Amino acid sequence: MAATVVTGCGDSGTTAANGRMGGENIDAFGSVDDLPNCTPKREGKVLFVTEENGKYQMQVCEDGIWKEMGQPLAVFESDDDFPNCTPSREGNEAYANSESAVYVCNDGAWTEKMQVQASENGKEPTSSFADEEKKTESSGSTEMDDGESSGSSESNSSTNSSTSINSSTSVKSSTSMASFSPRVGPGPVSQYGELKAGTNSSGKGRIYGTCNDYSTSGHEVQVRGMSLFWSMDSAQSKYWSKSTVNGLVQKLNIELIRAAMGVDGDWGYGNYFTKTSFYQGLMDDVVQAAIDNDIYVIIDYHSHIANENVANAKSFFSRMAQKWGGYDNVIFEIFNEPACAVGGSTSCSNFMTWSTIKNYATQVIATIRQYSDNLVIVGTPMWDQQPNAAISSPINDANVAYAFHYYAGTHSTSSEGANAVSAMNAGLSVFVSEWGTINADGDGSVAGSNSGWQTWLDTYKLSSANWAVSDKAEGASMFTTAGAWNYSASGNWVKNNVFSKNPSSYKTCGSGQSVITPTSSSSSGTVVISGTDVLGGDGAFDNCTSLASCGWTTQNLSSTTYGWDGWVKLDLNDDYEYVLGFYVEEPFVYDWYLQALYSFTLTPGYTYQIVGDGYTYDSSHGTVSIGVLINTDVGIFDWEGTVDGEFMSETYNACGTSQPATLYVSGGKMIGGFAIRNIRLLRTPISCN
Repeated sequence: MAATVVTGCGDSGTTAANGRMGGENIDAFGSVDDLPNCTPKREGKVLFVTEENGKYQMQVCEDGIWKEMGQPLAVFESDDDFPNCTPSREGNEAYANSESAVYVCNDGAWTEKMQVQASENGKEPTSSFADEEKKTESSGSTEMDDGESSGSSESNSSTNSSTSINSSTSVKSSTSMASFSPRVGPGPVSQYGELKAGTNSSGKGRIYGTCNDYSTSGHEVQVRGMSLFWSMDSAQSKYWSKSTVNGLVQKLNIELIRAAMGVDGDWGYGNYFTKTSFYQGLMDDVVQAAIDNDIYVIIDYHSHIANENVANAKSFFSRMAQKWGGYDNVIFEIFNEPACAVGGSTSCSNFMTWSTIKNYATQVIATIRQYSDNLVIVGTPMWDQQPNAAISSPINDANVAYAFHYYAGTHSTSSEGANAVSAMNAGLSVFVSEWGTINADGDGSVAGSNSGWQTWLDTYKLSSANWAVSDKAEGASMFTTAGAWNYSASGNWVKNNVFSKNPSSYKTCGSGQSVITPTSSSSSGTVVISGTDVLGGDGAFDNCTSLASCGWTTQNLSSTTYGWDGWVKLDLNDDYEYVLGFYVEEPFVYDWYLQALYSFTLTPGYTYQIVGDGYTYDSSHGTVSIGVLINTDVGIFDWEGTVDGEFMSETYNACGTSQPATLYVSGGKMIGGFAIRNIRLLRTPISCN
């Protein structure tokens, strides 16, 4: 890796641009072709490539390939050497070598965007919004118009508090949450399992869990949580972090976090499709934090006009479902608040019809179902206030809930709430994916009708997410402008009257279950297990010198294979002590499979489940399928997808007669692979009628 000396940057790449450059060495590659292979070990790593104009391009290792990350960077010794953040530099990015950080010019201030360790021996880059330092260089105050909308159920424009800061002053943000760690022990996902739409014994729509105790009428699941603010708001995206989610779980006991991803429009901060790597990183941090804390997470396509670009929505949810759709924690919300028929205005009389929404939803759900059977929340007309519009023509999918949004200062249980009750009475499941204590414009005082709304939610066992995790100067914000944990009037009300009702502890799904810490060969976190491990040992292939020595057989389903001797096999290496996996390279031309097989007897009177831990080399080619067969050709329960950490299959209740069965681990597709570090086949006693 050659070091290049930067002698000038600024707007024109010369010292004349600002008169005080801090030239400094930075490690960089001469071209993209010189970058090392994007291996699993380098996943998320950022490296620099020299550009012809003397600036640098950041390349991030993602899913097996290097991808451009943002605009070309000017490099300075430190942020103190940056030029003034003038209107002409709005949106420009710069790298401070001494801080190993990238900053963006936004409203007169240089704001830290990301910590980056470019050295091959360094750490992976991580978003630093949770404990961000705002670097400013301005001669006076900056102010942005609030831009509130009159009809939307949340403010849909970016706002920053007015600031007046002297030149070269560093201001420490008060939103630091670095001291918070993930939950220890089981949470709501362990207790309830994957959420499913269903009906009670009276045929009324409700939400259930896949765990036995919560899968029948009278045992509906209700979870309460928070919604993050629009990702596109540069002043509020600091809360899109693992530390934020950790803190919300520990301090507020939330059971659900909603990630409101802005996908269209531009508030000077781009959106998911103009800065995909950046915003995907925010989403990944939030989803992983939810998994680490054992809570639910809504991946929310936060748009009023999603139907106007179905291709974008399908692309978004294809990626999200492949990456996260195998986790019980994940819920997909595919259309936030459909508004006007054209243009998405929040004030109109011509609202989008249900048929338009349904046509969009059907296409997007079909994309999700290629990779995941998880719950999908579908938007409804008039900013999600008319789920009853779907009664005569519901979505043809078994696991769909219909969105309902309300704001207590504007809406009533007898009017808008009655629409949701009508939908439930007709057998449709409803999910309150957004609600506010204040007015529908996101502002105002805490309404007196909030207690009545909470009684209504509890009566119908409706899960909900409060708007919003923000310190924006408006009534809906959880925090005041002083920052996190300085609760607003709304934040205090929600904390004391809503989250106080959440359980203080959770159990794991079913009887005879416990939570353990993974072995040293597993990833961080906890694995939910139960009963007896049919495979024996601790699931990490202890004492195996080969698959055969642990009772496994192998099967090659293609005639031409490459890499790792052409077999799924046990690989003993320096990085992962015991790894069941494979890797194939070109010219492997067959679509599937390589298999490892383990035979056992499926005994009646038990619930069976597969749990494990692993990773995928290439998400587009390294899909793994894990499951159980009877008579070698009928899958009875399984898990399939890309692997990035822990996984659990669905459960299977075995009753009837004993049957020979086979646990299989299959994978393939050309140029890719996976590795399973830990796999268990678990069984827990049940009663069979």
